[in-house]
Amino acid sequence: MPWACVDIARQRRLASDRRGTAAVEFALVMPLFVLILTGVFTYGVYFGTAFNVESVAAEAARAAVGGLTPSERSALAQAQVSRILGQGSLLDPGKLEVEAQTATDNPDFFDVRLRYDSSALAIWAFEGLLPMPPRIIERAAVVRRGGY
Repeated sequence: MPWACVDIARQRRLASDRRGTAAVEFALVMPLFVLILTGVFTYGVYFGTAFNVESVAAEAARAAVGGLTPSERSALAQAQVSRILGQGSLLDPGKLEVEAQTATDNPDFFDVRLRYDSSALAIWAFEGLLPMPPRIIERAAVVRRGGY
């Protein structure tokens, strides 16, 4: 019976000891916190790249308004994309495809579509750890050809 009293006293003393609690909590919470920060960083880079692609598409469509023929509009859009990428854009020109043509469903609209392969971005190192968006970023901008 005396041994039981010693064990109970020892158990109470150990149960009330709070040393090391912060280390255990840190060990439990830190992996989740790092995962969340990694996700914020990854999606921030991806959305920033997608926004750049969208901005280039919009600028190319605006430049295409000045053309008189579909081929001239296409050449103006291509030239604007090249100009923007040459001014220090973060996009890799070799990974960007530009398609500029009259819209198929309405000849009064001119359609500029960009496809960017983002597979060279460093965010793809986290592909097995996080759910990732598509590697190909596609954005389009449509402008009306003259008139109201």
